[in-house]
Amino acid sequence: MMQVPARMPGNACSPSVRKFAVFAITLGMIAFAGCGSGRAATTSTPVIYNLQPVLFPYVTATNQGVDSEAKALGLKVVYANANGSVTTAIAQIHDAIIAHAAGIVINPLSSTALVPAISDAIHAGVCVASVTDNFGPNTGVVYPAGAKGYVGWNEFYSGSLAGDWLAKHIGYKGDVAVELGDTAHGASAWRYQGALSEWKKYPSIHVVSLQQYNFNLDTIRGQVLALVTKYGPNLKALLIDTNPGSVVAIRAINTTTDRNHVAIASVGGEKQMLELIGQGYPAADVPEVPVQEGVQGVKLVNDCIHGDKNPVAFLEQDLPGVSVLKPYNYVIDKSNVRIFKPDW
Repeated sequence: MMQVPARMPGNACSPSVRKFAVFAITLGMIAFAGCGSGRAATTSTPVIYNLQPVLFPYVTATNQGVDSEAKALGLKVVYANANGSVTTAIAQIHDAIIAHAAGIVINPLSSTALVPAISDAIHAGVCVASVTDNFGPNTGVVYPAGAKGYVGWNEFYSGSLAGDWLAKHIGYKGDVAVELGDTAHGASAWRYQGALSEWKKYPSIHVVSLQQYNFNLDTIRGQVLALVTKYGPNLKALLIDTNPGSVVAIRAINTTTDRNHVAIASVGGEKQMLELIGQGYPAADVPEVPVQEGVQGVKLVNDCIHGDKNPVAFLEQDLPGVSVLKPYNYVIDKSNVRIFKPDW
């Protein structure tokens, strides 16, 4: 800002000096008016924050979708990853608020712990869409109040699809085991509840083991080998909540005498899982399409930025990559594996 000298040269009351003073003060006021930081004062490109929970190939694919759609819509993206830390995830949400972000696309690290922070963002006028997993105590819904949208599965439903395939494959009878990254929370727990709702229809299906592997692939490898050793040919099927866990389990089982004997169902749509299915392992997958989730999440946030605040739950089976599987109940097995095009 231009400043008037503390000591004016010559006669401070002369017309030329007075004109200089008026010019300087006026120019300073114009400069000050241009320094406002409120949203109403800016005409710059809208900024959205892409907040992800961990470093993982699925997240990389989601980022591709966010970036491509943001570019198409003329939005600037600020990317941040919590690296598994809830504290960091909360801080990143607050960073978006402080930066006056127009929107947030977020894959929640926690469906509960981040709710107060994301509510703060909504109250600050930030448009929020969650992808892959939603906030709150339920699944497949827009939460909390004021959020624009959710893109992903109703995980109870995705689990029921996997459970139904397993039940049919083993002839509605036999011992089954379950491996979950987290037995109590989030998508893992909902998928198990969905599968269990199907198995309860058949009294001859028995869940003999429910274990948590904390999303550690070395842990699930050891647990699956122990299950095969303990139950032998009586173990007919495994429900595993994620594709990385399933891929490790299949490869571990195939080193034993029970090779190709334990059916596995999972959720994810990962290329490695589909390759194993295509090679003939008795497995099925309920797919996810993270690139398309990212694209749709940005679309919802952009709609909100432009005034459409109505909440939208855009479920996974309605995304183009998954909707082609509707005739197959959205489940991939050897009979239709070539129909689906994986995002990751």
